[in-house]
Amino acid sequence: MNDTEQLWLNCLASIRQQVPDQQFVTWFEPFRFLAFQNGELTLGVPNRFLPDYVEGHFLEIFRKALVAQFGTRFTLRYKVTEEEAKPAPQPQPKAEQKPAQQPAKQEQRRDKRPEKQAEKRSEKTLNEWADLYE
Repeated sequence: MNDTEQLWLNCLASIRQQVPDQQFVTWFEPFRFLAFQNGELTLGVPNRFLPDYVEGHFLEIFRKALVAQFGTRFTLRYKVTEEEAKPAPQPQPKAEQKPAQQPAKQEQRRDKRPEKQAEKRSEKTLNEWADLYE
């Protein structure tokens, strides 16, 4: 373990003291420290929803813990890691069952929109956060 990884563990310890255990396990344990280089902190996440939810519900706690360890001059990046992002295994259909039909194109389009909106919300939140320290 290197020094910057220890800084991340210190962040988690600080957060753990401020939120109930179940919320910590659900919302903060899934984050993985990946790197801190050239002022950029990269955290691995299992999906794009996790950082969006944490920033929406725990932004101040998260921000204070990060600033206390990494200072005010850093960029926060999230990376959906392949290890964390493996899809859940799907049950195999029985021989007499018909395979599920492909969703209509309109439904597929709807599925993509929330993902893009989540990215925009996350970028906006991070940009607003960064503006506080410029």
